[in-house]
Formats: sequence, C-alpha cells, structure tokens
Amino acid sequence: MVFAALLGILESTNNDLCHAFGINDGINDGINGTNGYKLSSIESAIIGCLEKNPTISMKEIALNTGAGERTVARYIKILKEHGIIEIQGRTKSKRWIVK
Repeated sequence: MVFAALLGILESTNNDLCHAFGINDGINDGINGTNGYKLSSIESAIIGCLEKNPTISMKEIALNTGAGERTVARYIKILKEHGIIEIQGRTKSKRWIVK
C-alpha cells in the first residue's frame, strides 16, 4: 500500500519535471508537426486520409473530412510548404507522401 502511494508520487513528480524542463517537446514536435509546427484538427484529418490512401484525390479528402475542396487545397498547400507532405508523380499516377 505504501509502495503504491510512493510510486504514484514519483510518477507525478517525473511528469511535472518533464513538463517543466520541456523534455517531451521534441517528441511532441515530431508527433504534432515538423520543426515546431502544430497541426490543426483539419490538417490531422487530411494527413490521416493521405496515410490511409496515398492516391486519394482532394475531392475525396473533402468528402472524408467534411471540409470544402478549397479548404482542403489551402491546407494541403500549407502542409507542403512546411515539408510535412509532398506529392510524387502527375495527375493519374500521383501519390502523397507523408514525412
């Protein structure tokens, strides 16, 4: 019983120290974006679509995310500018690459 209480205190202290010293910042940056760029919910949804189907069209992404086609195009442009995604190939043979 005492051991479990001490273990709980140590775990909460460790989490507080990690937060205070920014230890998880590098990990979260890798998960949430590239070079400190934080993904919005629509960007996360777009990336999810691209990971599931690398040949998906912008129209299909719009249908899957509930966003408009122009909105999807704008966010894809932002994701490409930040180096989070890239496109390989042309019209019929294009594939999305999520970095």
